[in-house]
Amino acid sequence: MITLQDLTDRYEEEELISLTDRKNYETINMDVVNEAISDAESEVESYLNAVGLVGRDALGNLIYTKSATLPKALKIKTCDIARYYLF
Repeated sequence: MITLQDLTDRYEEEELISLTDRKNYETINMDVVNEAISDAESEVESYLNAVGLVGRDALGNLIYTKSATLPKALKIKTCDIARYYLF
């Protein structure tokens, strides 16, 4: 749903470094970022699944029942949630 690049585009690399590398403040800690992204995507998916807007295919990949692409507003809100989890 979202990637590190999506977060970097919205919140700048320096902010992500300060939120993820809590000792040295030098690099983005991908383990921390990936956990926040996963948590945010799970939260968003739970809301959308409850109203029938998403599902999973046979391989377990997330699919959108209303559109082939992720709406921009949904990507923005998922980034916001991931950023919240980084705090």
